[in-house]
Amino acid sequence: MESRKLLFSILLLFAIFLLFSPANEQGMVFASFFFFLLAVFLSSWGKKPSSAMDGLGILPKKGQNALFLVAWGLAAAIACMMAAWAISAALYFLGVLDSHIVQARMESFPLPILIFAFTLAPLSEEALFRGALFQKIFDATSASSSPSSRRLHLPFLASASLSSVLFALMHMGYGSFAEIIAAFSIGIVLCITAARTNSLIPSIVAHACFNLASITITMFLL
Repeated sequence: MESRKLLFSILLLFAIFLLFSPANEQGMVFASFFFFLLAVFLSSWGKKPSSAMDGLGILPKKGQNALFLVAWGLAAAIACMMAAWAISAALYFLGVLDSHIVQARMESFPLPILIFAFTLAPLSEEALFRGALFQKIFDATSASSSPSSRRLHLPFLASASLSSVLFALMHMGYGSFAEIIAAFSIGIVLCITAARTNSLIPSIVAHACFNLASITITMFLL
């Protein structure tokens, strides 16, 4: 049942990609709305809907220090920025850097959409890709893996990779190879952050800070 629910959710996710491209103004808003609903659906299956927030890790768990989680998020944001810069540098030297496509798209967005991009969008995307999909894939792979596989962290590697691939595919609408590679790398960093802290708060903070920094650099420094 769990595997069928997960497969259904991934297929539904692809349908959302096709109907609402997050790379345009209206698509970003509608996709974020459906991302959050899908995350709640995955986390509350067979439970009370009110338990979804606890299952996703959006709220601090008992005994967790909120300031510590925010500090983790800021550190993860720096790691995401370093990963993005390293990828940009590598693609530049290879002669295939096409981040100007994303820059042009971003400059065309109105102010409300730019604000949405570093506030509600990170919340919904983290709820789905790190809070629901990553955890559900990890649970499914852990249940069917051998002790040796678990010692090698193969369930984590599989769940982080697959959820990050889906996260990267969401960015295909920008038409930029650099954006897809950067999104996958950032997804891996955020999966590590969520797993190490047992909370979604640091990855939400990191995602929001990264988007805010990207928008600021694009709009005011480039």
